[in-house]
Amino acid sequence: MTALNELQPGEWVQLDIHMARVSLITDDAVHFVRAGDDSEPPIVVRHCDVGVSITRLAPAQWPPQRDDIWQDRDQDRWFAQLVDTQHGDHHIVMVCGRAAKGVGLSHPYPDLINENFGPLRLVSRVEEGTTSGGGRQR
Repeated sequence: MTALNELQPGEWVQLDIHMARVSLITDDAVHFVRAGDDSEPPIVVRHCDVGVSITRLAPAQWPPQRDDIWQDRDQDRWFAQLVDTQHGDHHIVMVCGRAAKGVGLSHPYPDLINENFGPLRLVSRVEEGTTSGGGRQR
């Protein structure tokens, strides 16, 4: 269970309803919106509410993007790679910098890596239009 005072705006959490995003934090409450429905009024949970359990699902920077570097609960680094499938699709997979970690997983997709080795934390993200060395692409 995650304490309300540990949450950050933008983080994804699980309430009694599945998949809600932290939209605002005030001195006395945390406001959540349901995934995919920002038009609805927020769900407000007061810091003093009893019987509310919250589980963090992913950080605010989720999902991983190409060339991201993430760190797991053991401080191991995971590299987000864009791969092409034989059907012409593209998707992100995660590759651990430590040999053999995650090898037993059938598909190293970000959600599966986060579920098995998380919580994951973003270490580095290459902004669009820059190279991994920090220089501008031409």
